[in-house]
Amino acid sequence: MQNEFIQLLGNEVLQKISIKLIAAKYFTVILDCTPEEQLTVIIRCVEIVGKSVDVVEHFVGYLIVDDSSGASLATLLLSKLDQLGL
Repeated sequence: MQNEFIQLLGNEVLQKISIKLIAAKYFTVILDCTPEEQLTVIIRCVEIVGKSVDVVEHFVGYLIVDDSSGASLATLLLSKLDQLGL
């Protein structure tokens, strides 16, 4: 039960991040591989609220890497961005 609740909260947070990124129009992606063959995905964008302009980073998840070639990493990234609606 608690794992389902955590998953629901995580999905809600990702949905809110997606809405912010769509509103920002432009964003950049930061990828980093860990020794355990996990790809960390962080997205950076500019948020404008009133007169405040802030550069913010959002952690959007880990991806399991089976093949560390450029084509494979690009496919994983595009799949994650599609999943987020970007």
